Amino acid sequence: MSKNSKVGIVDYGAGNLKSVCNAIEYVGSSPVIVSSDHDIKKCNKLILPGVGAFSRAMQQLDSKYLTHEIIESVRNGLPILGICLGMQMLFDKSFEFGETDGLGLISGNIAKLGYDNKIDENFRLPHVAWTNLMFKSSCPSWLFKSIPLESRFYFIHSYAAQDHAATTTVSVSEYEGISFTSTCIEDNIIGTQYHPEKSGPMGLKLLENYLAHSF
Repeated sequence: MSKNSKVGIVDYGAGNLKSVCNAIEYVGSSPVIVSSDHDIKKCNKLILPGVGAFSRAMQQLDSKYLTHEIIESVRNGLPILGICLGMQMLFDKSFEFGETDGLGLISGNIAKLGYDNKIDENFRLPHVAWTNLMFKSSCPSWLFKSIPLESRFYFIHSYAAQDHAATTTVSVSEYEGISFTSTCIEDNIIGTQYHPEKSGPMGLKLLENYLAHSF
């Protein structure tokens, strides 16, 4: 990234802000906290972190007048990386604690992990583990540059993407035999169901790759 580039970390009151900011600083960039629609206009790239419940997170985005500005800016070419809940918020809607509209930047829905599968009584949520990524042939080399195929990333979630276009999925992962989308990309929109900021050196490398890429 150029020295004039600004990486906006969206603050909606439910994100993992400190860890993400520390990670961005570690890889040599200066994060800018985005807490209003005006802040977004100053950024060259966005990161939408995520910890918490989908409906509450979307309410917070709305209350800060961030929803419309994020949607318009990303549709106009601003790159965005959604992390964990942040990735889920990129989709049309979630069925966590009812039905809640998301940002609608990627077509598809978010549903409980294993919802469409026959699961036994021993199936437990959330999925909390260091887990491999299984890459699709469409996976872009730039995002995982210098990241070995056997690398594991840190997951903590109970919900995952459903009913979305297969072309947006660039990696899948498995939990108790159930496969789910772990990385999705659609043009300037990237989502990771895992937490790169908590995934050690390889997670930091992924963040560095995102920040270095010219969209």
